[in-house]
Amino acid sequence: MAARKAKIDKQVQSILAEYRKDVKKRGAGLAIAKLYMTKKDYVTAKRYVEGFLQDESNNPEGHELLAEIHEALGDKKNALKSYKIALESGGSRYRRLLLKISELVCDIESDVIILQYWLSECEKEYPKSCTAVRLKAHIHNMSRSENSATAKSQLDMHLDLISSYTSSNQYVLAYDAAFTINKETKFQDDLLWFEQVQYVFMEYGELWSEMKKDRNYNLQYLYILRNYAYLCMGTSDVEDCVFAVQSFDKQLKNALELKFNDTVMEFNSTRIQGSTILSGWCIIA
Repeated sequence: MAARKAKIDKQVQSILAEYRKDVKKRGAGLAIAKLYMTKKDYVTAKRYVEGFLQDESNNPEGHELLAEIHEALGDKKNALKSYKIALESGGSRYRRLLLKISELVCDIESDVIILQYWLSECEKEYPKSCTAVRLKAHIHNMSRSENSATAKSQLDMHLDLISSYTSSNQYVLAYDAAFTINKETKFQDDLLWFEQVQYVFMEYGELWSEMKKDRNYNLQYLYILRNYAYLCMGTSDVEDCVFAVQSFDKQLKNALELKFNDTVMEFNSTRIQGSTILSGWCIIA
């Protein structure tokens, strides 16, 4: 170890000897940093290149080397920062750093807008690179997660609102809210939503019997019960499935009796399919 250090020190002195004039001596720090990088002495290399950049703050080569040192030390955040500076100060010759920057933002950046910016920059130079493809997939997954989280937050808010109405027996308000929100079909794949809404429609129909003859009420209720039945079949609870399919079947018969045949025939296939699946479940159970 001592012999190795002595050898490096000798090389450092040799480099310094080459930079006798002050104007050239500034470049010694960069050369020495590169030497220590080859020996994987990243801490010492970092010290020399940072000293060099104090005098040559816009030197792209120095910032690129510092970025590589940060990476070697596991500091991706500062590596990204140094690569960006090298790109900005280096011009077109340093556009190759877009690949390194794109790799790092893919690992540490969480802002989709920033990610999209670097993707667009990367695709200008390297549209078919693995890095661009990986970054694009990362953005897609993040956007999907954000949309899912937003939808979940909205679902909880609407469920809380309707629950507050039903808990205080304000079924008119609960029905109006459920009817309006459900028309937007925001939560068409969420079992909790249809479980809550079908209960509101059922209670509202019991309180206001004339609504059972209302066309809009019946068709919306059919839509809700159809989705509820479908989603219940994705669970392992046979009793819930029986209730859901029977409720849908009952409501479909009611709509047919009211001569809404022209608009409810599309629900017949659901009725047949649901009954078939339910029969199979009951046999297995």
